[in-house]
Amino acid sequence: MIGVSAAAAICIAGFFVGWLTISGAVAAFVVGSIVWLGGGWAATIALLIFFSTSSALGMLPSRRQKRHEPRNGWQVVCNGGAGAAFCALHLAFGIKGHLPAAIACFAAANADTWATEIGLRFGKRAFRASTLEPTTIGASGGISVQGLFAAYAGAGIVAISGAMFGQATHAAMITTVGFFACMLDSVLGDLFQGHYRGDKGEIADEPGKETRIAYGFPWLSNNAVNFIATMSAAIAAYFFAAA
Repeated sequence: MIGVSAAAAICIAGFFVGWLTISGAVAAFVVGSIVWLGGGWAATIALLIFFSTSSALGMLPSRRQKRHEPRNGWQVVCNGGAGAAFCALHLAFGIKGHLPAAIACFAAANADTWATEIGLRFGKRAFRASTLEPTTIGASGGISVQGLFAAYAGAGIVAISGAMFGQATHAAMITTVGFFACMLDSVLGDLFQGHYRGDKGEIADEPGKETRIAYGFPWLSNNAVNFIATMSAAIAAYFFAAA
């Protein structure tokens, strides 16, 4: 099938250019194939817009980030799995409303990635999403003015791509849902995601050999936060479209 073959080619290319690990390429192939089979062009183009633009932004030079790490399998699933799940439900049970749900998932993922990448490179000041207290640029749960604009633009470009394939009536809703899901991601990342303290007092988002939990839940990783946010966007868009 042409769509599945194209998904394989894109995933292989993503691995060789450093956008995906091996597990990421395998997961992306599974997610992309399900999205193509259940969502057609509308969902597939939205997924490709997210994958290509967010990966390209991550490759831009940054003084605050030494090296952009390719997406692994868990990251792919946590960012695109909710959209693939709705497409799978359509394939299995014929549910309606799967397209706005899938596109909203990718809009939320794109909003979060654009906000992070633009904020890292162009953000002047960052604030905690829950209290608006100053924080470090790039910290989980941190937001910046530049990042907020990037989040809305990231959600909007995915919604517009869906509008080109029959989802025009839902474009504004998908943009809004994607943006607020990104804000949910920031609040969860700020308040509940596990944060770790190093020997020198620095705070890290991931555990290390010389770190201990500072606050948040150790089991709530950045990937888990991403999944909650993207699934929330998909569910919200599904019910908004059905209303």
